[in-house]
Amino acid sequence: MRIIHCRRRSSLKIGIISFVSITILYFMYRIHVLLDDIRCVDEESRHLLDELCTAYTETTAAGNMCEHLCGNQELKYLKCIGNRKGKNTFLMEWNDETVIMKTWKGNRSEFQDLEPFAKTDEDIALPLETFREMVKTSINVSLGLKINTGTEDILTKMWSLNFHNFIKYNHDKVQSPRLTAMRDIWSLVQQQEYVMLMMLQKSKHFPEIFGTCGHYYVLEYTPPGSELELRNPLKLSSKLAAWETRVKIAQGMLDLLQSFRSDFHQELHLCDAKGENFGLSHDLTAKAIDVDMAFFNKKLGEELLVTRSCSQHKDCHFFDCKGWCDLKTGNCTGERINNNLQVMCEKIFLSNLENLYHGLLRSPPFSVARKIKTALQECANPGNVKDPNIRFKASVKIHRKLRKILSSSLI
Repeated sequence: MRIIHCRRRSSLKIGIISFVSITILYFMYRIHVLLDDIRCVDEESRHLLDELCTAYTETTAAGNMCEHLCGNQELKYLKCIGNRKGKNTFLMEWNDETVIMKTWKGNRSEFQDLEPFAKTDEDIALPLETFREMVKTSINVSLGLKINTGTEDILTKMWSLNFHNFIKYNHDKVQSPRLTAMRDIWSLVQQQEYVMLMMLQKSKHFPEIFGTCGHYYVLEYTPPGSELELRNPLKLSSKLAAWETRVKIAQGMLDLLQSFRSDFHQELHLCDAKGENFGLSHDLTAKAIDVDMAFFNKKLGEELLVTRSCSQHKDCHFFDCKGWCDLKTGNCTGERINNNLQVMCEKIFLSNLENLYHGLLRSPPFSVARKIKTALQECANPGNVKDPNIRFKASVKIHRKLRKILSSSLI
């Protein structure tokens, strides 16, 4: 009996040590990912902006924000907050407000150029109508659909200046106004996030774009706040916000998801639905602030979920957008089997391995605790599927149910 008892105690110790070791390794990994994501050097960032201002001075870059940055210097650099996979993100001050300045690539030379169509020392020979079609095609490919701008010229819509007025009235100021304008626009429309944000500026659930300078764009600063910024394990001990505040944030997130499902001609899918990819305005309106992994229905199905052969369902997943494998043919079907609401419940509203003890709707009032828990579990895993690689769509019914429970919890 003593031998058995000792073995049990030894097994328990090994289990505890293993759990602690795995937990430490996990947090070390998350900290490494965090630092790798945000590592950027102020000196390099300032150098990139100096190069941009040099281009503006030499009239090879333009935009409504250039004078604010390089002339009267009302647009001031504060710090670099992201340099992930080449995307540069700077925190700036403009008119006593904090704003964001971004570009997909720090140097314009890294973008596909219009060099095949013109020499650098003369104005561009590319026909205007040909360039307009190039821009439309680039946007169509980026969004996965055909755009309709109505009577508005696409070149003016995708830039911060009136394209035709810039060319007409700047010959005495700019060496090659057509070439400058075309290069700026061409570098901007190669940035999927910029294109998405520009085309959806009428929606309150995206940050406002204030303008551009060269291949950079300046937009509204709407940070996630401590309740959505979940990547950092060091924030696990942060003070829990009031339930009323967290409910309003959750209601704002549900508003955003409803808008993405019904306000556009196609549903907009969020394939990277981390808390830090959403921001909050002063009135707690939820905004999608990182849409590099946002896709309309057609592009997601035709280009991302159907392009692979498969032997199991997870082979067809595209990050948070879970696909389905036809096990008979060995091909992905192109159908997303889960949806934005399911991911929101699983990854943001509930606590899980990625946001340990930090789910937005954790620690609800006792009066609604059971209802909240049941609804969120139903939302996060419809049908209670055991296979973690299979998650189905959360229904409109559970969306309404969550709204009702959250509203009743505030009474």
